[in-house]
Amino acid sequence: MTKKRFSKRKSKRTNGRKYTNKRKYKLRRTKKKRGGSNRIINVNIQKFSNILMTDANRDLFLQMLRNNANNLTERQLLFLSENPEALEFIKEDPSRIRWDTLSKNVAAFELLNEEYERDPINNRLNWSNISRNPAAITIIEEEIQRNPNANRIDWVNLSANPAAIHILQEELQNNPNTNRIDWANLSINPAAMELLEEYQHNIDWNSLCANISSGIFIKETINQNEFNINWNQLSANLDAIDILEQPQYNNKISWPELSLNPEAIHILRTNENYIDWKYLSSNPGAIELIEEELQSNQNPRIDWEYLSANSAAIHILNNNPILIDWDMFTSNCTTYEYDCVYYFTNILRTNPILK
Repeated sequence: MTKKRFSKRKSKRTNGRKYTNKRKYKLRRTKKKRGGSNRIINVNIQKFSNILMTDANRDLFLQMLRNNANNLTERQLLFLSENPEALEFIKEDPSRIRWDTLSKNVAAFELLNEEYERDPINNRLNWSNISRNPAAITIIEEEIQRNPNANRIDWVNLSANPAAIHILQEELQNNPNTNRIDWANLSINPAAMELLEEYQHNIDWNSLCANISSGIFIKETINQNEFNINWNQLSANLDAIDILEQPQYNNKISWPELSLNPEAIHILRTNENYIDWKYLSSNPGAIELIEEELQSNQNPRIDWEYLSANSAAIHILNNNPILIDWDMFTSNCTTYEYDCVYYFTNILRTNPILK
């Protein structure tokens, strides 16, 4: 499955249009221990928690990893160190840890904090990945306090970090013309909608159309910005279903990308001739459609490489081990959207230190 990557391109502008009916996004805040800044601790993406691996699938996933532990390649161990659902497996044998990619694992905050506190100057942490990891926010804050110039912070990736909005906001307030902010990455950040409304002239619309908190804003401004819409990105956006359901936009839908969208199953069921089965095979929301296809078709249209990346298909893969693509299997649950939903649903709620 193709992952959305953080862009370093210059932002696509809004052509000077100003949206005046500014929506108030309800963001719960608390005071930081240091510096007095507000750290945003809640955005409304927990509603997408159905994309996360179930407990039953996680148990089976871990068992399959244990059964194949001696056959895992270096590439697969790199994927697993990044995978929040594989952390238990990684921790069982420290030789499996790859600190480079563990630095972006949103479930690994305890390991990362321990490593930073053990040796703040150490080179095992990957600071580019730390900078984009919301669960590493206390490390990022402490690093900025230790070194006000924050030379190790990667501001391009930090711009996509949903736990770092208070840092980005402070940077903009202190220096409105800062070149530290990457507007393409900020535009995909689900916690950044208030900032993006305030700085609309800097919005990167390609990224905004992939932002899983942008649905309301895009719906309310689409008449002014229809030529800025990236319909490929919007078709895959979990938060864009209210737009994609509207008949006037039916001819703009990108059906391969819609086939990736877990929130679009009802649209796909009524338009089965348009389904892209390769992309659908990786869609965790489409597991019933996939099971129906396997049961009813002697030559199912399932793509097993893409199915291997489907976090809801672990039981199917367990029953068909010779068809598993292990690179894809070990890299499932490592998309930017998955990280964000996992963080706000599982990590932030149970770890007060991050609030």
